[in-house]
Amino acid sequence: MRKRNKSVLIFKGVDRAAVLYGLGRNSKAHLSLEAILSRNPRNKSALLLMAKIVPDVGLSGRSLQVVNRVLSRCPKDFEALLTKAVVYSDMGRAREALRIFAELSKRPHVSREDRKYLYWHWINTLIATKRWRSADSVLSQALSLLPNDEMLNHYRTLIHRPSSKVRSARADE
Repeated sequence: MRKRNKSVLIFKGVDRAAVLYGLGRNSKAHLSLEAILSRNPRNKSALLLMAKIVPDVGLSGRSLQVVNRVLSRCPKDFEALLTKAVVYSDMGRAREALRIFAELSKRPHVSREDRKYLYWHWINTLIATKRWRSADSVLSQALSLLPNDEMLNHYRTLIHRPSSKVRSARADE
């Protein structure tokens, strides 16, 4: 990234593709990553971003292949494993995703940001599969480490909100 003048930032490479993806310009981000990977097919950042983008451009089957390319070189890479778990979750393979999330949660030296994303995706997968008790347990663990996280506190309101008259009647007893 470089500054052209005081108000314009110019992004290059993977950063440019990430910005395009963040703006919802998935096809342009995909093309940008294809160009990067044609020059350097082992670019880990580009490969991991590609794994996140390809489902949004209609190539969901490629996500797992792309992540596995990174994992073949770096089998213990946290970001690659987290991306693989998210891909599994998106593919409806919750069991595999939950196993990876659980393994990653046991790692001792993980940045606060990475741990936050891990818990967000883990809890989201548990909620999507209606595993309420597990979601509550993981949420308690997450909130003990990240008590002021807005997303985790939002999940708390979702999990603890009565979803039916029957559930609220039982809670009153």
